[in-house]
Amino acid sequence: MIAINNLTKKMDFGRAEELLRFALSDHPLVDVTLNVTESDKTLDRLSAPGYELQALIYPTGSPHSYNLIVRTRPDTSLEVLMFHESVHLCQFESGKLGVDMKSGKYTWNGEEYPADFPYLSRPWEKEAINGQAALSKEWNAMKKSVCRVRKRLFGKNAK
Repeated sequence: MIAINNLTKKMDFGRAEELLRFALSDHPLVDVTLNVTESDKTLDRLSAPGYELQALIYPTGSPHSYNLIVRTRPDTSLEVLMFHESVHLCQFESGKLGVDMKSGKYTWNGEEYPADFPYLSRPWEKEAINGQAALSKEWNAMKKSVCRVRKRLFGKNAK
């Protein structure tokens, strides 16, 4: 089960929560808590030259508890953001991904990476990018299927 504490003000988190729950529905997560906040300033500070972070998930220090920071107006679709960050959540929960919050160093499958390791070369980011694409494809297929059923039941004007 996942408990989501929505601390956002500007984002329509109802849809984001729906996307997160969809993305995590096949994962055997224990009771996970996700605290969602908006902070453009934090994401600007943590962004690398040539790559602007749109969201960031990291452990709070308590077991199975995470903070998710999102932009107030992300350049990336909400769907992509939630699917990408849900992959990272699963990476943390499985123990594949770890982060030392003081040094910024990452651990991926037991191998240590410095905080300044190039973003798009990080193996956990590559996995998240592939995962977000697969989840997006699955989400869109499900939506099309629901639309077809609604049209059969309620006629061609059904959405």
